[in-house]
Amino acid sequence: MAAKKSKAMAKATATAKATIYNAVIEPTNVKPSAEDGLFAQYGALEAPYHPAYLCRLFERSHALRPNVDVYAVNIEGHGHRFEPTINLEDEKADDKIRDAILLEKLYDGEDAPAVDDAEVLVRRQQVEAAMRLERLQLEVFFEFACPDMSFIELREQTRQDQEVTGNGYWECVRDQNGRLSQFYYAASIVMRLMPLDLALVDTEVQQKVSALSYRALPMRRRFRRYVQVVEGLEVAFFKELGDRRVMSSKTGRFYLTPEELERDEPGVSQATEVLHFKVHSPSSVYGVPRWIGATPAIIGSREAEEVNLLYFYQKGVPPLAITVSGGTLAKGAVERIKNYIKDEIKGKSNFWSILVLEAEGKPSAPGATPPRVQIEIKPLMDAQLKDALFLNYDARNTEKVGCSSACRGCCAATSPTSTAPPPRPPSSTPSARSSSRSAARSTT
Repeated sequence: MAAKKSKAMAKATATAKATIYNAVIEPTNVKPSAEDGLFAQYGALEAPYHPAYLCRLFERSHALRPNVDVYAVNIEGHGHRFEPTINLEDEKADDKIRDAILLEKLYDGEDAPAVDDAEVLVRRQQVEAAMRLERLQLEVFFEFACPDMSFIELREQTRQDQEVTGNGYWECVRDQNGRLSQFYYAASIVMRLMPLDLALVDTEVQQKVSALSYRALPMRRRFRRYVQVVEGLEVAFFKELGDRRVMSSKTGRFYLTPEELERDEPGVSQATEVLHFKVHSPSSVYGVPRWIGATPAIIGSREAEEVNLLYFYQKGVPPLAITVSGGTLAKGAVERIKNYIKDEIKGKSNFWSILVLEAEGKPSAPGATPPRVQIEIKPLMDAQLKDALFLNYDARNTEKVGCSSACRGCCAATSPTSTAPPPRPPSSTPSARSSSRSAARSTT
């Protein structure tokens, strides 16, 4: 009977433990919002990782922000410069111009084209004048391309979005002549992709013919729409950059002419275009952040820090214990001890204050001699934690996050147990980025 009871209790205990374990673990704290319902209502594609969840991980991680800031500052924060396709001061500039003219004639169908020196001289003068004019136009354009921030700030914010959620967006606005005139930042957390349109659209792409010229090449392609939902209230549709069709910004419907749009939807503006940046993922049309593989390390480090923080508020082991053997403390002694520790032990004036404890023995039987009462105050400081927990675990997690962002070591200096090399942030030039990754591989 006892054996059956013991087995039943063991089975019940095991069942209870399994139930508690499964109830504690939750995959995410992000709950469905009004925006999610509207995105689904309009047919937007679901992102593989919820952008709000990724932003929350970023804000709660001590290791992610330094890595993302390294990318934003070193790739986008140093501005830009304009490089001529052909440096006219180079001694081989005439040869490059001659080659460009030759390629253009071959593209236009000439069988055996020839280029003489006079033709090269005339083209050189044309290129020099065109370069000067184009440089002036570019400088003015990028100086005023962003009405509400600088172009560098736009790039930095977009880079942060791209590294945190895997995606970044610019709204591209054209002037009355159809030329790009302004860029606006669009937060990735409120943007979603629509499925590719089924209809093929006639358009043109610029095909490079030589170092100095392009040719318009007609082609048919499918475009994609984008939808933005802000605070569950405002909905706006956008076109993919290069889609010149007339589309409603309110409903996402296409029209043949602006007059048709005004007739069916009075007062509704035409949709503008969006340029989508992303960290490529082979499994999704959305981008995926580089550090997604280190998500368990990010969550684990945060949980370890919260455990250490709770230690200051909920100590598991008190600093001392008062034990009584052979009897009990006198009536009211427990309250006096609590009040003494709380109120009368603080400050210089109470440095020599004394706590008096009284106890009385309890005889084992009526009429028996009471035993000798002993009161001991035992310090428990040796059983308390002397330092934070999980330091090595947190240091390893920090290195994992850095490695996932190709910035190994940018946070490791904060850990006393880390042996990672000094920071090597990524550079904005492809050659520098390549050498940085090679160095990272050689030290791993």
